[in-house]
Amino acid sequence: MNAQAAFEKFNQLWISKGQPGLSDYEREVFLGIWENKPYAQMVKPGLDGEYLKETGSKLFKKINSIFEVKTKKINFKPTIEHLLSQYESSRDLNLELELTTIAEKSQSNNPFIPLTGIVDDPQLFFGREKEIRDIFEWLNSSSNVAVIGERAIGKSSLLKAIERSVNNLSQPRQPVYLTLQEVENEEEFYEYLCAEVGIDECSGYQLNRKLKEQRLLLLIDEIDKMSSDGFTYNIRDKLRALAEGIDAPLRLILAARVSLEDLFEEGKTSPLANICLNINLKPWDETTARAFIAQRLASTPVSFTEEEISKIIAETGGHPQQLMQRCHKTYADYLAKNNGH
Repeated sequence: MNAQAAFEKFNQLWISKGQPGLSDYEREVFLGIWENKPYAQMVKPGLDGEYLKETGSKLFKKINSIFEVKTKKINFKPTIEHLLSQYESSRDLNLELELTTIAEKSQSNNPFIPLTGIVDDPQLFFGREKEIRDIFEWLNSSSNVAVIGERAIGKSSLLKAIERSVNNLSQPRQPVYLTLQEVENEEEFYEYLCAEVGIDECSGYQLNRKLKEQRLLLLIDEIDKMSSDGFTYNIRDKLRALAEGIDAPLRLILAARVSLEDLFEEGKTSPLANICLNINLKPWDETTARAFIAQRLASTPVSFTEEEISKIIAETGGHPQQLMQRCHKTYADYLAKNNGH
């Protein structure tokens, strides 16, 4: 889908939500971002660059408010594509919303959720108390932290739990969570960082100057992405420079699937590895797994047998996501059986 076609379809969706059609400035921002242009390249006679940038920020906020999504310049295109896909696949948006609500209510009857993805609801987050204590102890001793663990072991959920518990820091810092999953290069990283911190987009010396006025707890998820071709040693060296020292502008928590030494293959010269203490995130032990199952079942009429619990733990090895999925299926089987299905 080209930029113009996407704009016309989105404008129709926009109007269907009771909004006036998008303005000329909003149209230029939409088309420019869709084509992956920086704001400076969107400037035309009569279209001021700073005003375009301000218009883009306001447009994102309106989209986020109306569609209840998290739209930024960096994820604008996939987010809009997703909204258009939802719109075009349903003849009746009200019916789609009703069906979604029914499905969510049905799903909520099963206490073993979410089945995939990050656990960012504090009511659903479980365990990792020791890891959280250790991380804050290290942060309060002016150290930076690398959370290392296999895919879907709970690294992202742990970072969000740390973000929520930022008051445990001995010196106040503003938490800033970044995920590099959709960040392709250093330019996008700096754009993303500045937007989340709330400063004008910049890099190099200007970024150093602006960040030195801040005291941030920077939580970077999917740091593995920084080993790809779009990133250089320089960006890791800059993060190190900003995160060293007792009163450093940044205190870092980085989440990766392998150690930073192995990830960046820089040996003893690896700038991030040299300033981070490692937390190795492992599957739950049997005691924790049993406590999790008991907690989720406590407010339900269902009980798992000892044989079922032992089998679930043995077959999943205490891997949180796999254990969640097995428990979800076991619980669903109980409901189906009791309902005569």
